[in-house]
Amino acid sequence: MASIDGRDVPKEFGTIVMPWMMQSPLVPEIAVLTGAGYRAIIRGADVSKDPETIAIRVRVLAHISEFLQQDFNKIYMQAIQTVAHLVMLEVRSILLY
Repeated sequence: MASIDGRDVPKEFGTIVMPWMMQSPLVPEIAVLTGAGYRAIIRGADVSKDPETIAIRVRVLAHISEFLQQDFNKIYMQAIQTVAHLVMLEVRSILLY
C-alpha cells in the first residue's frame, strides 16, 4: 500500500492505515506476536506448538475480546483490520512452516 521509494504514497495509507496503526492498542501486541512467530520459525519450531507463541497469541486474543466489547460502530474498522492482519499472519506461518 505504501511506495518503496517514499514517493507517491497512496492518500489512503496516510489517512486510514497510519492513524489506525499509530493509535490502535492492539498493533504493538500483534507486532510482538509476529516477532515470536518468526523467532519460532527460525529456531525450527512449529509455530502452532511453540509455547511462547501460544502464550502471546492467547494474550492478543484476550485483548481483542476486550476491545470488541466497545461500541462496535466506533471500532469496526480497527476490528476488521486487526482480524485481517491476524489472518495474514496465520496464513504466512502455515506457508513458511
